[in-house]
Amino acid sequence: MNIDELTKRFNLARNSYVAKEEKDGIVPNKNYSVGSFLDAKWSHIVPEGWYGFALSPQDPLVFYIVVDVLTEYLNSKIEDFEVHQVKIKFGGLRYYTNVTEEYYPLVQEVEALLHDDELIY
Repeated sequence: MNIDELTKRFNLARNSYVAKEEKDGIVPNKNYSVGSFLDAKWSHIVPEGWYGFALSPQDPLVFYIVVDVLTEYLNSKIEDFEVHQVKIKFGGLRYYTNVTEEYYPLVQEVEALLHDDELIY
């Protein structure tokens, strides 16, 4: 999947989420920022007391897209899946979850791929 396909998939997911809110009688925020969209979409798998999706607007859009796709995949595979915190640290993505040993190498691979020295501040 290339970046254009990922971006299209992400935008479809965001639009679908807004449509679901409208259907459920919730007044949707049609101007979801990318970060607030992830927080809203995945709030049910972030336990109380955890930070959830702590990405900033300056982080590359591709990071958000990959995080959404990865979260969707892991949530479909792992019973009682939780996201504790997702952030950029030392220029790379950090994805803290209760992921099982079976899927941990995938998380490590994604973290290694999503690294940019320009994000070190």
